[in-house]
This record gives sequence, C-alpha cells and structure tokens, in this order.
Amino acid sequence: MNMENIKKYKLLGGIVLIVIAVLVFQNVPFTQAQRLNKQCQDFGKGVVAEHEGMFEGTKVSFFYSNRLDTCIAQSVDELGNDYSLCDIKRNYIKQGLLDPTNCGGVFHCDKDGVDNVVLEKAEKYNGNLFEVSYKDFLDNGEGGEARAIKTPDKPYTREKCEVMFNNKLSEIK
Repeated sequence: MNMENIKKYKLLGGIVLIVIAVLVFQNVPFTQAQRLNKQCQDFGKGVVAEHEGMFEGTKVSFFYSNRLDTCIAQSVDELGNDYSLCDIKRNYIKQGLLDPTNCGGVFHCDKDGVDNVVLEKAEKYNGNLFEVSYKDFLDNGEGGEARAIKTPDKPYTREKCEVMFNNKLSEIK
C-alpha cells in the first residue's frame, strides 16, 4: 500500500467519525428499539398536549415496551398516591378505544389497591379485554383479587404502590 492510499483511508476514516459524531449530537436513533422509543415519546407528547388538564400534578413519561410491543405511558402522582402504566397506542390492550380517558391500563395502584394485568392471561384474549371479566385477567400484583373486584382491608401506602409499580415496570420493559 502506498502513501497516497494510506492518506485516503485516513481521510475517509476521519469523515466517517465526523458523520457519526454529527448523528450522535443530533440525537438520531440508530437501533430499531431507539427509533420506536423516540416515536413513542413523540406520540406521548401529543397525547399530553391533546389532554392537557388530565395530567396536572402528575409526572408523565413514555417508553416503548419491547415485551408488550407498544407505547407505554407511565404516570406518577406521588401526592395523590396514584401510579399507572397505560398502553397509549392500544397495541397490547385493545379496550377503551373510543374513550380518551381509558388508556388501555396495564397497571394502576392507589390507596384502594392494585389493578394489574396478568400478561399471560391478557395474551390468551389477544388483548381484547373489553368484554372479559376482570377476574379473568387482573390481579393485585401478588396473585390476589384486583382493586376493581375487592379493595384491600387496609389502604395501600405510597411506598407499597411505588414498589408494586416498579415491579410491573421491570416486567414490561
């Protein structure tokens, strides 16, 4: 290899590094998971803008769930002790398509307990849960009855909801 070819390869290598640096600094997603996550975040911003009053006092963020193959909104209102995970694209949970306040709940916890979608049970119905009895796909996150069926004897604390919420997050990420 002569000196001229070596100089060309060095120049080409430098150009490739510059292009990669520009893409990284422009926050261009490289992988499919990154692209889906970005699309989910953009979609979520639109949902918040469309229903602006609905999220007051609530921290809301969005991510693509590879496990569920859908866009998830995670909302936390610590002061109100309200923790939720919703399928906002309704690719996994196909209920509530006409009601914007029904977001395809995957998980909800407040003082009245937990509604936790048992994924294996929901998958038996292919996510078409609108006509399915709660007892056939929900539990309290610990195998017991969901809050939609029976509220717990003692109200759930903020700490209990946070632990249950984080457990569900780990399951669906």
